[in-house]
Order: sequence, then C-alpha cells, then structure tokens
Amino acid sequence: LDYSPMRNNDVRWNFEKFLISRKGKPVKRYDASSRVSDMRDDIESLLFPSL
Repeated sequence: LDYSPMRNNDVRWNFEKFLISRKGKPVKRYDASSRVSDMRDDIESLLFPSL
C-alpha cells in the first residue's frame, strides 16, 4: 500500500513500536531500529510511576 504524500507522523515501517499507557493511550513512539533496551526507562516509568 503506497500513498502520497508521506507525512512526518505516518507509520513508516510495520516494525515501529508504540508505548501504550495502562489506560490505552499512546505515550511514545519508537523507530523500527529501536531496541527494548532503548525503551527501558520509559517502560519502567509507566510501570512504576512513583520511583
């Protein structure tokens, strides 16, 4: 599926990652090349907000 024009907030690749809150809201978006280790701090801040 191709479409034009591409916009900055379009999903560019099917391996992009999204961090979703417990309430189902998107919190952050990561490039397809991001590793879980790159997202660790963001994930932990959602799991343990008071730490």
